[in-house]
Amino acid sequence: MIRALFLIMIPLLTGTASLPLPVASTYASLDPAASADFLVEHFGAETIDSNYTTSSPSSRCGDTMEAWVKLPTSNYEFHFITTPKLANPDFSFQDFVDYVQPTFGNLSEVSASTYTQFMDFHVGMITDDMTPFYSSLKDNDVPFFMVGQYPAFFDLFVEIPGTATILEITSQRLDIEDAPISEWDICQMDTSTTIETDPQPLSAMSKGSSEGTEWPTINWRKTTFAAPKPALAELFSIKYLGANHIQQGHPGVWVRRCAKISWVEFPYPDDAVLPAGINYQFHFVDGYKYPPHDPDMTIATFADKVHEQRDFSNNNFDEFAHNRVTMWVGELTSYLEGLEGNEFGVEWILRTDGNGLFYAILDSSLLTGNVIELVSDKKPETSEQIKTWEEEFCKE
Repeated sequence: MIRALFLIMIPLLTGTASLPLPVASTYASLDPAASADFLVEHFGAETIDSNYTTSSPSSRCGDTMEAWVKLPTSNYEFHFITTPKLANPDFSFQDFVDYVQPTFGNLSEVSASTYTQFMDFHVGMITDDMTPFYSSLKDNDVPFFMVGQYPAFFDLFVEIPGTATILEITSQRLDIEDAPISEWDICQMDTSTTIETDPQPLSAMSKGSSEGTEWPTINWRKTTFAAPKPALAELFSIKYLGANHIQQGHPGVWVRRCAKISWVEFPYPDDAVLPAGINYQFHFVDGYKYPPHDPDMTIATFADKVHEQRDFSNNNFDEFAHNRVTMWVGELTSYLEGLEGNEFGVEWILRTDGNGLFYAILDSSLLTGNVIELVSDKKPETSEQIKTWEEEFCKE
């Protein structure tokens, strides 16, 4: 049976030939259960079944482990998985975590200088009220920091355990007195200034329930990529995914030469039902002047390491392809036909859950740093072999 979430996505884009609509973020994780439990405990997520396999939820396919959750009300999903059999001995996900985590430093330090190059791999969510999430993290001594992004907005950044990946939550409301929030100085010219926020709800708040606790809704807003080629990633998204250019919100970065940033937005039609009343965005960022300074591995060299082991041309999945944003489309055929012979050299592989869902995983890593996945309930017209996820992860 096709999962209820993806069926919910279909009517959201009536009147369009199916611009991609975000439904999930997937991450490789050293401990999928701990990653999922973190979102359950501190953000009100609920555990759900996986589409990947039909084995038991706790231990699937030998050493493959996974855990899926969805956020309350918005139903946005997070998928965590570890597949040791897919690890490349020259550069594994464990190697990535061992390098990146120490660069994060003290996440409790309230300063824009806490922000590092690889923190640009993150999904950005939005909520009307940050208070319960802030309180849960604070009460349990989970390190995080907050920076002011716009005149009345602020962002909370926290690491998802086991992933070496950041979760960003944006809000205008925090009912905590004297909460330290650093001014968002993206070039880190002055990291000493703090700001005050003006609590102004974004829209009517709805409540979800997770294990007896009520939580504010968290809706999708954007995915940020630590992108080795932000401008080309923008062009790829515009030409092949239907996005539009928008002005990036950090003026001065080009003048100060501290980062390269490109933003795009998906222009959904007026009759689309959007969870927070806003369009989805991709933010492509190469923060080449962010910490760590003189790094052993940059955004670009990371992408090269991943690409060296990638073998999509032979229909082979790999460990780093777990890190991706999943977007619903009405059909895959037109996207794949459009990508044939594309000038960016983006290749793809096709997978199915065996129960009516089909996935196209696009290797845009040399542009965006991570892959992008499109999913549909319509089988694409192609002669390519479509493996099942269970075949992929349960093979001996």
